[in-house]
Amino acid sequence: MTMKRAKMFINRMLYPPVWILQAVPFVFFIALIIIFALERTESMLAYLLYCTSAYSLVILLADLPKRIRAIGDCLVNSRLMKKALSSQIIGSYISDLAFRGNVSIYQGSIPCYDEYDYRQCCLWNRNWNCNLYAVQKQKTPERR
Repeated sequence: MTMKRAKMFINRMLYPPVWILQAVPFVFFIALIIIFALERTESMLAYLLYCTSAYSLVILLADLPKRIRAIGDCLVNSRLMKKALSSQIIGSYISDLAFRGNVSIYQGSIPCYDEYDYRQCCLWNRNWNCNLYAVQKQKTPERR
């Protein structure tokens, strides 16, 4: 019987009602700002606020996975997502692993090519504030 009570107590502490979940972190956040503004960080009230703000952080983090799931469900069921999934490219990206791999490779290689072009520009022009648009118009000089 005591184990059930302990489990109920822990569940009530980690998953409080919604009004506590929304009000407590805000109140303690404001109280901590006031404590630091008044430079009373060594008082008993400050240490009490440190503990309660840590508790509010724990209850926020305990509720986070449920909220993330709810947001994900809302996004998946949204009209915008349904319209996006009806597109051939996005549908392929979601369902086809090989296509997703190709897109990921291209996403990774484009910044590398841009960095390479920038370094070549600086190497050949000896100008550290080169403009990539101007480099594309010029012909690359031959090496000496």
